[in-house]
Amino acid sequence: MSTQLSKTPEELRKEFAELKSRDDIARLLDITTNQLKFHLYVLPSHKRYKIFVVPKKSGESRIIIAPKSPIKIIQEKLKQVLDAVYQPKPAAHGFILGRSVVTNARLHKKRRYVLNIDLKDFFPTIHFGRVRGMFMGNPYYFNAEVATVLAQICCHNRILPQGAPTSPVISNMICVRLDAKLQQLARRNNCTYSRYADDITFSTNRSKFPSALGMLLGVGQIGVGDELVSVIEENGFKINPNKTRLQVREVRQEVTGLTVNRYPNVQRRYIKQVRAILHAWSKYGLESTAQRYFEKYSKHKYADPKANRPPFQKVVKGKIEFISMVKGKNSSVYRSLLGKFAQLAPDYVKDDYVDAIPQIQVSIYTEGKTDGKHLNAALAFFQNQRSYRQISLVCLDNQGFDNLEKRLDFAVGHTDKNTKPHIFIFDRDIDKTLRKKVGGDEQYKGWGNGVYSLLLPLPKNREETPDISIEFYYKDEDISRKDERGRRLFLSTEFNKSTGRHWVEDLNCITLHKLGNPLKVIDDKVFNNKNENVAMSKDEFAENVRTKKFENIDFIGFTTLFEILSMIIADFNVET
Repeated sequence: MSTQLSKTPEELRKEFAELKSRDDIARLLDITTNQLKFHLYVLPSHKRYKIFVVPKKSGESRIIIAPKSPIKIIQEKLKQVLDAVYQPKPAAHGFILGRSVVTNARLHKKRRYVLNIDLKDFFPTIHFGRVRGMFMGNPYYFNAEVATVLAQICCHNRILPQGAPTSPVISNMICVRLDAKLQQLARRNNCTYSRYADDITFSTNRSKFPSALGMLLGVGQIGVGDELVSVIEENGFKINPNKTRLQVREVRQEVTGLTVNRYPNVQRRYIKQVRAILHAWSKYGLESTAQRYFEKYSKHKYADPKANRPPFQKVVKGKIEFISMVKGKNSSVYRSLLGKFAQLAPDYVKDDYVDAIPQIQVSIYTEGKTDGKHLNAALAFFQNQRSYRQISLVCLDNQGFDNLEKRLDFAVGHTDKNTKPHIFIFDRDIDKTLRKKVGGDEQYKGWGNGVYSLLLPLPKNREETPDISIEFYYKDEDISRKDERGRRLFLSTEFNKSTGRHWVEDLNCITLHKLGNPLKVIDDKVFNNKNENVAMSKDEFAENVRTKKFENIDFIGFTTLFEILSMIIADFNVET
């Protein structure tokens, strides 16, 4: 019995709307009526479903009711129909194509308050009567026979089984009214609402969290607002009090397992765990590492030592792909982990997998005309190291605008939809008002319609001298490299700021106002004892880097910037 239906989504929606009998349902699912009757009414329950218990990390247990073939195949077919029929609300993010824990978490980034609540016994609460009633009500209006048979396909022992292919979409269909009511409640209280399966989140930047939704009762105690409780219980659910959290921005805020204080991100301990697994695998071998991993997690996810254990390689790859989903495929963290995994399990990674991801072109606007040369030189280096290979930069000047800020204002006011990210990068020595406007201490600021701005992020080697330009992404020894004529860039701290005299060499700088701290690049008016200007211009330095006349340049300082560009691309991909 095939699991796939040959009809288009439009054809499935049309036939679904015209269901009048059990025979119609059988034809829709491409099986005979006798087959449908046998698997629903004749075959014993234990031959249709396998039931097992999976302990949770919290110490509680989850009952999994997994259908066996062929009832599973029938459900797979019905799922295709229901996926075509169901029109998800904007707030729903679980089990929906194109939505994920990332899209769910993204709605709640950079908020003063984040409230998480969990619906208790989510799937078992959706019983046979509710499913049948849903199919008989708006917008389906099926007769009793059709609604009953559809509910019988989806339910087991009169509840929605956690483990059946149809259960996720049925749960979302049941929650359509709940989502609408909670969305209304959120809007009345100036909050953002979303739901991922049984995980409900509200967030806001209000100075005080609305009491209609929740409140702090004391240290570690959270009260759920009466209005919120009322809406949830009116829709047939109850709140799990053990999983209610009201998180303020001063602590780590989590939504569906991701931190959202600044942007959705994987928790550090998760990445450390994956690195540790790969290290152990490399050092102790596959079997030993797999055994230790499954033993460590035997108390919850992998309780049964003989069943329900996928190949260890798939477990590890799944963890790495989760990091990719959150951080983006251009993330150096993801690509580094993927590279190590490819060495250990080459059969699980296609030869061209790392390079097969299509490039996305990014328009970059900077203050200096040489910045683009440095960015492209650094990107070429990283891509040669198999990092950031999906980024393609187009670096532009201000195109007739007096300064970068005016060019940004024009882009923000532009109404045509942008098909690629437009990123404005400001040096860190701008005034406080402009710093705050373009992003301040945040990693970047999204203006909407694919427009982003940021300050040059600080590399680790410049944390003590924060007001930098792009040249300071290089190490001092690279900045000071000489060309074939003996010219080079100088640092302002190389000279006595009172006299302009070089501390070591027989040189003088006559631009005294640039000397000393804060650290600056001196690219003119440095004279030797023959009164020759031995300073190299910034443009000449950039050309020497770009054309590789300066060999073995260290580009590690650019890593932080390219990580943020990767985040912006991931953000843009989700928004579009």
